[in-house]
Amino acid sequence: PSSLGNDWVYAIEEDNRGNFWIGSYGGGLNLMNRKTGRFRRFLNDPENPNSLRDNDVISLKSSGDYLWIGTQGGGLNCLNLNDFSFKYYRHDPKDLAQISNNTVRDIVIDNEGILWLATTGGLNRFDPDTEKFEHFIHDPQNPSSISNDLVITLLEFSDNEIWVGTINGLNIFNKKQQVFTRLGGLPNEVIHTILRDQSGYIWISTNGGLSYLGEYEEFIHYTVEDGLNTNEFNQNVALLSDHGELFFGGPNGIVSFFPDSLQDTTTLPNVVMTDILLFNRSVALSTR
Repeated sequence: PSSLGNDWVYAIEEDNRGNFWIGSYGGGLNLMNRKTGRFRRFLNDPENPNSLRDNDVISLKSSGDYLWIGTQGGGLNCLNLNDFSFKYYRHDPKDLAQISNNTVRDIVIDNEGILWLATTGGLNRFDPDTEKFEHFIHDPQNPSSISNDLVITLLEFSDNEIWVGTINGLNIFNKKQQVFTRLGGLPNEVIHTILRDQSGYIWISTNGGLSYLGEYEEFIHYTVEDGLNTNEFNQNVALLSDHGELFFGGPNGIVSFFPDSLQDTTTLPNVVMTDILLFNRSVALSTR
């Protein structure tokens, strides 16, 4: 085939050989030949036990000779880039050492080679060497647990911290202590993307616009009133370019900007008194 399996693209990843892999919704996994522009498709085949487990591919992460594939309902898939063989990890309610849910929205690989998975069943830690999963789920009785089990986006902030965006709030996970700290101050609790700019500052897209966490550790918010084309964004559709430009995708297209070009308004507006109310009635002012 010379085109994508589906135009609804959810994930793009480049492997260590310079190949582009594209995950589409309903169109499976697509390998693009950068010289010819043609595609090789990897689709689910119920009669082939070595095929992709689900055609809804929503997250990708390359690591050495392997491509890790998050699907909408087929769990975590792993493609060997040498022979194009697949391996699968799916939810088993009888085995707690397996993945907690078959929807994997985001994948982060930390400095130790551990995979962190954003699933609809909480945050998962996966060790490729032991092939064991560890689950971190919401506990209403524990304020140090994750704020919601529907995890959307992840960011490795430091060697010890994973930032976790859920459908109900932003969390910082301390890997050593294995506790979550919930961050407030956002205009909306649905976290779509967490992105770090070239200065190391954090940008977060929500259903309430874009928010910036800078050197003063206070959020600054940007909405359509500040020039955005939308206040809502798509999940995990964001990019930091080599030139430092940020891109965020939403239902109205792409928002792009250089963080250094943004200036906060420091000029205070003129204050004009238009009326005085006393017991909800206007009071006439004397000119004397």
